[in-house]
Amino acid sequence: MALVRGSRAEGSTDPWSEGALVGPQKTDRSGSWSPGTPRNPAQRPLGASLSAASLALGGPGTTSEPFSVATADLDGDGDQDLVSANFTGRNLTVFFQLSPGSFAAAPLALGGSATTFGPVSVAAADLDGDGDQDLVSANQFGDNLTVFFQLSPGSFAAAPLALGGSATTNAPVSVAAADLDEDGDQDLVSANFDGNNLTVFFQLSPKSFAAAPLALGGSATTNFPESVAAADLDGDGDQDLVSANVFGLNLTVFFGGR
Repeated sequence: MALVRGSRAEGSTDPWSEGALVGPQKTDRSGSWSPGTPRNPAQRPLGASLSAASLALGGPGTTSEPFSVATADLDGDGDQDLVSANFTGRNLTVFFQLSPGSFAAAPLALGGSATTFGPVSVAAADLDGDGDQDLVSANQFGDNLTVFFQLSPGSFAAAPLALGGSATTNAPVSVAAADLDEDGDQDLVSANFDGNNLTVFFQLSPKSFAAAPLALGGSATTNFPESVAAADLDGDGDQDLVSANVFGLNLTVFFGGR
């Protein structure tokens, strides 16, 4: 089942400055290179140091059309677990690692049609400052973000927190967590495909986010954004944002603190 894309009205702008638009780079596709073949003699074949044996997790009953995956220690035992956002499954699936390279046969399912409708992106972060990892999904068809707070090792709240709606997060397809206002806690940003913008939810106190989020961009600058990432791109100590815009054929950088 493919993603359904539509066009909607331009989102509002904001005080953050927009950096230069970086266009796509063309590459020479001539030649006889094939996957797995080094592009030059000094380059090792892809996966030369990886095991030939692969591990399959999930299936139609547990991971129906997984669109995104994240890694984090989701049960506090010191190793990395996995979580997928399952588009047609309308849920998230958590695979807890029991021993190195071995995952639980029965994964944990989170969400459902009422809370995670068409999830296409998932991220893990300590969203309430209690020391463990929480989860957030961007739900394209639900027009919102869903936050699952971890209550105890490997156990998440049955009633997740919903953020946004069609007016603010119109078909969100990517979500990232970062401290975007330098107050020490994690905030959230989504890339809204049909909204042609980014939406920032500032965390005011643990588990509580501002009712009126900040909108960034618009059809002229973030034309159908597909992905968003946060990083200190200009080395000034605060977090900046960058979106990948499918129909804009570019990237857009928003510098924080300017």
